[in-house]
Amino acid sequence: GAILPYLAETHGWEDLYPSGPAGALQRAKIQQWIHWYHTNLRFATKLVWSPFLLKKLAAMGINVSLFSSKLEELSPEKAAALKAQVDKQWKDAMLTMTHGALKDSPFLASKDGPTIADFILYSEIDQIHYAGLYDFKAWPEVYAWIERMQKLPEHDSVRQLLFKFAN
Repeated sequence: GAILPYLAETHGWEDLYPSGPAGALQRAKIQQWIHWYHTNLRFATKLVWSPFLLKKLAAMGINVSLFSSKLEELSPEKAAALKAQVDKQWKDAMLTMTHGALKDSPFLASKDGPTIADFILYSEIDQIHYAGLYDFKAWPEVYAWIERMQKLPEHDSVRQLLFKFAN
């Protein structure tokens, strides 16, 4: 989360991270989403993406025993509790994104276009979306935001590896 504000500030990416006193409120909103991401969305993504990633890597012949042994130790009860935790974490994340911004705005911290907050959060959500690990259509505002992000220039070209890996 620190590198993108730094790059935006040093390269003058005003549309992604406005500078000066006039941009202070929007920067605060962007930072709010970045900090929320680290303790909420990132956690939810890790719980879903890590098992998917390990299975994909194992299928490619990569030794994942160091990591997968920890996952396999889960009893059915612990696995059920973890699934409930994952479901709650994703529901809370979708509610926060919807009611925290997307119900009233096309993007997280700006009505005019995406900011670095959108790019940071989208980089987590797109993995889950393209792997089919969560039904974002159940959250219309979030799904519409995903569709807006997909229309950005170079969206597909920078995700070729993800498309290949997630399918």
